[in-house]
Parts: sequence; C-alpha cells; structure tokens
Amino acid sequence: MIAFADYRPLILHAGGELSRFDRDWVLDSLELAFFRAGAEKVWYAWDVAQTVSLFISENYKGEVLPACILEKLILRLLKAEGIAEEMEGVAEKFRFAPPHATIDLAKFAVAAGSSFELGFFGILAEELSGVFSRNVLRLRCFGLEECVRILCGGKRWRKDCGVLREEIVSYIRTRLAAPPEPVFKIQFP
Repeated sequence: MIAFADYRPLILHAGGELSRFDRDWVLDSLELAFFRAGAEKVWYAWDVAQTVSLFISENYKGEVLPACILEKLILRLLKAEGIAEEMEGVAEKFRFAPPHATIDLAKFAVAAGSSFELGFFGILAEELSGVFSRNVLRLRCFGLEECVRILCGGKRWRKDCGVLREEIVSYIRTRLAAPPEPVFKIQFP
C-alpha cells in the first residue's frame, strides 16, 4: 500500500486526471456554489469542507477516490443539514472548481540545466501558460528556496539568492495579474 501525504487519497476526475485531495479546493467549490445559490451562510462552506476532509482522512481506505463519489458525499452533507431549503439551493448549484495547480520550481531549475536562469524562466513561462489554459482558481508554488540555490549554483544562501528569489516571485505575480495571451490556431485548407 502507498502512504499518501496527509492520509488522503488521490482524486480521479472525469477526464482521467489525478490530483491530490485538497480541502481548499473543496472549499473553493463550495463557496462558488453558495455564491451561485445566493446563500447567506457562506461561512458554512468551511464547516462542510472540513467535515469532508476529516471523513476522507479517517474513513476512506482506498488510494484513489473518484470525484463523482466525493461529489455525492458533499451533496449528502449539504442536503442533510438543518437549514435544508438554503442547502438544497446550494446543492443544486454545486460543481467542482478546476483542481488547484501545483508547480515545483526546483524541478524546473534542474530541467533548465546549463542554461540556468534563461532556461528556467522559459520553462516556467510554458508551465504558467498551461495553468492559465485550465482556468484554475489557485496556484501553489513550492521548492522556491531549492530552486534559487540551484540557479545560483551554491549550497549556501547568499545576497544574490535573495535578489533572484524576488525576481521569480515577481515574475509569477506579474504573469498571474496579466491577461492571458491569446491563442491562435492556424488552419490550412
């Protein structure tokens, strides 16, 4: 058996994509449903997301959980609550948001090889474009410190590492704030 981080299974989405179970992803999906339904008690979404998260980590023994099963669990929770009329409206509007995107910056630094920063920013740009095409609500970046050390070529943190770190963070924030680049499709008769 495989031991997953935080004792939660992978989620199998309708298109065959696998992602880690993420309480914040469930919370984002619930908050969107509350918003669509015009529900007043949006704070309740956190309670439902926390309950689902605890239930899965303590009771689900499988390694992969189909998203449709997770959706049924969430809908049952919403419909079973005391404020039934409001929750019925939320349940009707519930749909999963796209899974959160996660990128490993250290992996990109290693992949850049001898082209260092130039190659790294090219790989990062490609990955961010892919993230934008999936319309994700959240992007999680990890491995920043290790990435910077790899690109700076040192084992210890130096002053120039701090400058590069800020450049990477600024680049990601700028790309996220900018409108997506248009995608042109070329067709030949």
